[in-house]
Amino acid sequence: MREGKGHCGTVRAILGYIEASLPGAITLGDISSVFFMSEGHLCRLFRKEMGMSIIAYVKRQRMLMAARLLRDSGESVSDISARVGVSDPNYFCRAFKQEMGVTPSEYRSNALNSRIQG
Repeated sequence: MREGKGHCGTVRAILGYIEASLPGAITLGDISSVFFMSEGHLCRLFRKEMGMSIIAYVKRQRMLMAARLLRDSGESVSDISARVGVSDPNYFCRAFKQEMGVTPSEYRSNALNSRIQG
């Protein structure tokens, strides 16, 4: 996280809220209401402090959570998609590949191979 001027505590609180809310739907409106700021101000503050948009951050956190589940559980890709808050498994697979560079199935296979070889 980048250190900004005076907003670091607010952004940390926003990050905590996102993490606690991750499996469910998270909207800019929800976050801005909780932190008493406009959506525009929220987006500018977050980008300034984090170097990425709040939407990109939420998507990244969902995919990182999915990666842990793929590695550590035997759940289906569809079930993991739902658990991380993505209702469309096809979109989930595209988003996962975009973020992680491989499909969810390839990621799981690579993780299993690493365990076996390691």
